[in-house]
Amino acid sequence: MVLIGFSLLFALLGCSQNQPNAETPRSTEIRELLSDWNKAHNTKDVHAIYALYDLHVLYYKQPFFNDACVQDKFSFFEKYPNFKQTIENVHHVLSNDTVTIHFNKLVTMDAKSQTYPSYLKFVQKDKEWKIIEESDSITDLAVKNLYAANPAVPADAVRGHFNDDDILDYMWLEKPSFPERTPETQEGELMGQCIGECDSYIAFSDKTIPKIFIKSCIDGIPQNLGDMNGNGIDDIALIPGWWTSCHMRYYTWTNINGSFAPLVDCFSVHCNQLDDDVAEIKIDPKKEGYATIQFKDWGPDMWKIATKSVKMAK
Repeated sequence: MVLIGFSLLFALLGCSQNQPNAETPRSTEIRELLSDWNKAHNTKDVHAIYALYDLHVLYYKQPFFNDACVQDKFSFFEKYPNFKQTIENVHHVLSNDTVTIHFNKLVTMDAKSQTYPSYLKFVQKDKEWKIIEESDSITDLAVKNLYAANPAVPADAVRGHFNDDDILDYMWLEKPSFPERTPETQEGELMGQCIGECDSYIAFSDKTIPKIFIKSCIDGIPQNLGDMNGNGIDDIALIPGWWTSCHMRYYTWTNINGSFAPLVDCFSVHCNQLDDDVAEIKIDPKKEGYATIQFKDWGPDMWKIATKSVKMAK
């Protein structure tokens, strides 16, 4: 189960923070953004929450697709059905097409209340405001301390729950080694050369979690997809990097009884589609246990980007 943002937040001691509002001509519009966000959480309206977030969200210092972000909130609401929040001490910083709203979030669960100094960052796209970052100062400090306490974990490691122990772990890509470039090395001379095989592994901070082997991979950043198939463990994706070619493969994994298996069969993608505001894989809201993938489909004469629904392993 993801529960990265909310669980980490509520496991830590909160404190209040009071700052004056910075009124601007757009203050009313900005307060309405925060009001919509607050209402969607109190009514536990997952569809309304989904509509508020951009495709890519920095969610409690973790890069997420909006699907994984919403799945985290849905799991949290299921775990704490009596969750309520109120907003206090709102102020914002507006800069061109972005606005960061700071506020105190008074959270009540199980008859206990706690205040958390929080913030949301919105960006305006096609006249619509979308959330691109959500966090709070308590989590920001906790994440900083977590990395400081684990010096062996790379700075670009991705957090998540990658087995069933409900403990936050890290994952990162262990890349192959390459021959050293010298002043005499010609341009392109070392292309395609590794010290050993040009393969990589996804490694984990919890050494009991088996590494994931990726053949013909020299680069890439593993993605935490969230718990897409509902088995209580975060799923993983990776597009293996190579020296050349915009034609790539999209791999996914899910942890089943301690071993990783494909969440869905790997599929082809093109570098052009990675710039689109469409996730390569997301939960199919119309078919339980299925995911919608956006893939490169080869036709008789040329390829095109297509979409289909596929069953997820569990």
